[in-house]
Formats: sequence, C-alpha cells, structure tokens
Amino acid sequence: MRFFTTVTDAVDIPWMVYNWPRGTAVDLAVSTCVQLAELGRVVALKDSTADELKSAAACEAVAGSIRFFGRFIHRRGMALARELGGDGNIDGGGLGAQFAVPYFEALWRDDLDSARKLGAAYGDLMGRLITADYSGRFASPTAQIKAAMNLLGQPGGRVRPPLTDVDDDATLAAIGAALRAGGLDPGTPAERRS
Repeated sequence: MRFFTTVTDAVDIPWMVYNWPRGTAVDLAVSTCVQLAELGRVVALKDSTADELKSAAACEAVAGSIRFFGRFIHRRGMALARELGGDGNIDGGGLGAQFAVPYFEALWRDDLDSARKLGAAYGDLMGRLITADYSGRFASPTAQIKAAMNLLGQPGGRVRPPLTDVDDDATLAAIGAALRAGGLDPGTPAERRS
C-alpha cells in the first residue's frame, strides 16, 4: 500500500492497478484490492490472476467503487459481469478485440446468445495461444503476444530484456497457424514484408 500510495500521489492522473502475479511475483489479496479502491486516484483494477474465485471475490469487493477488468469472456464470466459489474476483459494486445468488443456490446444489450457465441470464439483463439496459468504455448506470454500482433500487422513491437523476441520461423509459423485456426488472418510472410 505504501508503494501505491506513493506513486498515485506523485502524479495527478487516474490510475489502473494491475494484479499480474505471473509477471510480478506478487498477488494482491482481496483486502488489498479494497484498500487500493479507497485511494483517490485509483479508478480501476485489472486482475490477471489465474484464480477465478479470487478474481470474482475481488470484483465483488470493489464493485461500485472502481472499474474492474478480469476474465469475463466466457459463460461464467457473463454471469459475473452481469451480477457483479465487471467492466472489461484482460487481454494481451489487440488479438481478441474482434471478439471482445462485440461480446461486451452483446452482453450489455442482453443479447446473451450472441455473447455466448463470441465468448466461445474468443476462448478458442486464446486457448490456442495461452494456457490456464497464463503461460504462452509457444513462448513467454509477452513475446508471443507481440509476435502474434506483428504477424497480424498490429504494432506489437519488441520485448524488453531479459525476455527475447520470437524470431525463429518454426515458432512464428506455429503462432500463425494458431491465429488462423482461431479465426484471425496473419497473412503470408511476403504480405507482411510488403
């Protein structure tokens, strides 16, 4: 709390706190999330824990005081977002946007059949790239997402050390195949270079 108080007091902007245990080796307790929601400049919490029950408890604990982003694009997530007020999804890069944006639009207008179909398509895509504990199937999650975005012509950029970029042809081909199977078109290597 001392760290978050210090940084949020240092700059007069709205803050989103990111709970990403896999990337930070720190998992914010639900009680800490409640305390963070009480800080004046914290307006949102992005929860990337693989523990769905803990994430649901955090969402419920801060609902109505700050925005909450978690894993909502699946059938259980539909129920959580509708009942507890989840505001958006966690997602690496823009890979799932073509499914996520219309999913939330359908959810908010009570078109649950469309939301279920979009959620299933999103889950299929993400399941081809990310494991249940949020590790990547082909590389580190960050390097893999950046490689996938670059394959799709999005501004994925490069990773910072100590991570390494995905640059071998076999892994890039496997990521491209996963994208195609999940409904996205990375094009051909020649198309990406032109």
